[in-house]
Amino acid sequence: MPRPASGGGLIGAGAALLIVMGVAAAAAPLLAPHSPVDPIDSLGGRYLPPGARAGELRFDSGRRWLVTEVEIGSSLVTGKRGNQRVEAERSTVVNLGTDGRLETHFFLLGTDRLGRDCWSRILHAGRISLLVGVAAAALSALLGLAVGTVAGATGGWIDTLLMRITDAFLAFPRLFLVLAVTAFLDAGVVAVILVLGSTGWMSVSRLIRAEVLRLSRQDFVAAARSGGSGELAIAFRHLMRNAVTPLITSTALRVGNVILIEASLSYLGLGIKPPTATWGNMIYDGWTDLSTAWWASVFPGVAIVTTVIAFNLLADGLRDRRQPRSAGG
Repeated sequence: MPRPASGGGLIGAGAALLIVMGVAAAAAPLLAPHSPVDPIDSLGGRYLPPGARAGELRFDSGRRWLVTEVEIGSSLVTGKRGNQRVEAERSTVVNLGTDGRLETHFFLLGTDRLGRDCWSRILHAGRISLLVGVAAAALSALLGLAVGTVAGATGGWIDTLLMRITDAFLAFPRLFLVLAVTAFLDAGVVAVILVLGSTGWMSVSRLIRAEVLRLSRQDFVAAARSGGSGELAIAFRHLMRNAVTPLITSTALRVGNVILIEASLSYLGLGIKPPTATWGNMIYDGWTDLSTAWWASVFPGVAIVTTVIAFNLLADGLRDRRQPRSAGG
């Protein structure tokens, strides 16, 4: 006898991770303590380590310095700005409180080479990376669903033509296709979504075609034909609806893959251009100083790995739930 479908634990774990990351990305303007684009002080804030605190000196001229190891005297304020020891007239500092304290900034995950807060940038980058991943995977799913349904339901020369076109696209590695297209485009968010979405439908169409061919032999399809329904009506009203279940599992798995491809494009300088933050271009920005400022690349990398694992757990759970195992294993 078949056992109850498993996968609930995987679905729960994957969904929990995705909810946390999705909420954090959506609430980035509220959760981010600093601007993801404009640093307070690009010199004084350059590559501050995780957990660093720095005092902010605001001058009557409008300048802003970030300093550590601050010493406040009766006439001078001294501190360390980057690798330099600096001093300023106390009378020119406009944000020095009556108790002699400065406004202090805390950088949870450190700062990057331009002095931007890594935590704020990861939150805002999550909005772009998740949007690209979900939207591009959804576009691939819709294109693959349409092509696979038409091919499987009509058969004949239409099926042969569509599958040969699919095979032609599959003959080229996807990353090569993406690189070739993005090299000639202004890689904004919409352009990247369209490119990644329009180059990932081929395997989806083959999956849907196989599912449609299986479903077309079911009794409910024969009943629909005997009731006078046309082939297109059967395809889009009955076959497509029932083929969506495996498509959901496939799409959940593809979101993680799309995020990895987008990160690869950004790392190669062909993805979404700065100053817009994505996890991929954050890794690219910090890799040259990885030995001395590892946090600038490692933390966005952790965000990518966590997201991909979450989508893979969700996809595995949905697959296990859809395919119950027999009692014998």
